[in-house]
Amino acid sequence: MSEHAALQELLQAGVASLGLSFDDAQMKQMLGYLLAVLDENQHVNVTAIREPEAAVAQHLIDSLALVKVWNEHCSSKAPSTAFDLGTGGGFPAAVLAAAWPHCKVTAVDSTGKKVAVVERCSGLVGITNLTTLHARGAELPALQPQFRQAFKLSTARAVGPAVKLLKELLPLTSRHGWILLMKGPEVTGSEFRAAQRLAEKRDFIALDPISYSVPDVGDRTILPYRGNRVPVSE
Repeated sequence: MSEHAALQELLQAGVASLGLSFDDAQMKQMLGYLLAVLDENQHVNVTAIREPEAAVAQHLIDSLALVKVWNEHCSSKAPSTAFDLGTGGGFPAAVLAAAWPHCKVTAVDSTGKKVAVVERCSGLVGITNLTTLHARGAELPALQPQFRQAFKLSTARAVGPAVKLLKELLPLTSRHGWILLMKGPEVTGSEFRAAQRLAEKRDFIALDPISYSVPDVGDRTILPYRGNRVPVSE
């Protein structure tokens, strides 16, 4: 079996373990994007994970766990817009764009070289519903006024304390939307309570942390915040 075929099987197994399903074109996009990033990574440091097998688990499957959480806790329909703060190598933004082809995904990072890699790699594999921006999240409401309360889903993947992330994401997230913060295996009570207080001041509801496990990665936690105008039954 070729290395590429082995990686395809690894991705398929991970997707199945999450209870998700994608067509061949989507799976090809996801794996192709990852391999393109790893190729770029030889020249521009965008990820510390260099082994393809580990990257499938820690980048692709870990990103797709967000789709599972969305389906189970937020809505049966894909969001129409999504925002990824501090996207790094494009995870989860590019993966979400491949998984939700009708969702307009925006990926932002403060490092221009990383943004350029995400743009090149997504273009290479035909991900057309992903927009990249070189900026800081805190600057966006002023720099891009059209982004104010524009996103149905906002996320950030292990890039800082919950309060700091919420300060940047709350102005960008629709009051009918969701914020899902992707964290490590544990979240301290003090971090959760501080973020809860901030969210409630901004008319968002802090829901209970969502714990889950990613194959070959380990335990993860998502901190969910629901806009106070989202119907509970959605």
